[in-house]
Amino acid sequence: MTARASIDQFLGLKRIAFVGVSRTENSYSRAVWAELRRRGYELLRVNSTANEIDGVPAAHELAELEPAPEGVLIMLPPGETKTVVQEAIDQGVRSIWFGRGTVSPEAVALARNAGCDVIEGECPFMFLAGTGAPHSWHRGIRTIFGQMPH
Repeated sequence: MTARASIDQFLGLKRIAFVGVSRTENSYSRAVWAELRRRGYELLRVNSTANEIDGVPAAHELAELEPAPEGVLIMLPPGETKTVVQEAIDQGVRSIWFGRGTVSPEAVALARNAGCDVIEGECPFMFLAGTGAPHSWHRGIRTIFGQMPH
């Protein structure tokens, strides 16, 4: 299980690359994107197939971002995450969050072996104050059953 300290440290970052934010408006990744932007995070879009999404420029890979982000939030299929992790390591990023449904054991091992702080498969909504229902209910249930990072 991911340590709560890693989650708190990541959420304390200001400049985060968001890799794989969907072009589909009602998607989970877009909901996370919108909430983090609403909270004032400087989010940098990285999407290998789009030049912009919602008028926000998108880099095609992490190496295009100058200066490098402080952290990387990955919302890609597990088979695509290892390449992103290697790009993050190459840029000196040491804080990587694998979103829900994105965890690849190989990519996680690569990140950990490089000394990165890793968050595996957690939903950011579970750790952001004031997200309301259903997130608070889900957080409560996970807490009751001892499934929340501590």
